[in-house]
Amino acid sequence: MPIRQVFQQKVQRQTRIDLPQKRNQGDSKLKRQRCLVWIKLALSASIPLMIAIFTVISYIQTNEINERNRQKDIEIANQTRLQEQQLAHEQHHEDQQQADELHYQTLFGNYIEEISTAIYKQSGQNQSIFISEDNKMLYIRRKTLLILRSIDSDRKNQLFIFLYENKLLPDAMKPNSTVDLTGADLSNIIVKSPITGKYNFSQLSLLSVNLMNSTFINCIFDGQTDFNGSILVDAQFVDTGFYGKLNAF
Repeated sequence: MPIRQVFQQKVQRQTRIDLPQKRNQGDSKLKRQRCLVWIKLALSASIPLMIAIFTVISYIQTNEINERNRQKDIEIANQTRLQEQQLAHEQHHEDQQQADELHYQTLFGNYIEEISTAIYKQSGQNQSIFISEDNKMLYIRRKTLLILRSIDSDRKNQLFIFLYENKLLPDAMKPNSTVDLTGADLSNIIVKSPITGKYNFSQLSLLSVNLMNSTFINCIFDGQTDFNGSILVDAQFVDTGFYGKLNAF
């Protein structure tokens, strides 16, 4: 066989072998190019997507923060309102207490002045301004019963001691020179002897008197003590002695 023919056959066989290889290489390159394109497209699309996701997350977080702040503001506002209401209530209560204190003190001061005038003020002829002792005691009784219905327990204590110190407490042995307290409201009084000496209630006659929740501390009841008809529910006599007859029915 001629050499030229042999060479041509060899070249043809080699060409037939190289064509599939080149074709495969071209397909691989095309695939890589396509992959690169898709990767670029994916990257290009991911950036807006990430921005959108970040925007949504930021929006949600911002809303959550705003909601927490709003709830906190509401809570602070509620607490502030409650505190203001409480302060207003306390202020109103304090103002009411001061008003009541002034009212009671004014009533009690007027009573002391009127009774002191009734007891000690004399006319120009050195005579009592009352036509009789009975008339004076009746006046004091009326004033005393009225004031006892209008004052607090602290003033009742002071009033009771005022009557004691002026020897006006009802005495069974001296009915015409002492004040009849029948029907008086002496509930919740606390009569406590001072350290200078004990209160000594001699021949005390408290008939039909309200002595509920009253307390006598370190006192002396001498002679005949009469609580006949009086309300003695929860009355207490602490370190107090009764020397003589006691009527309490």
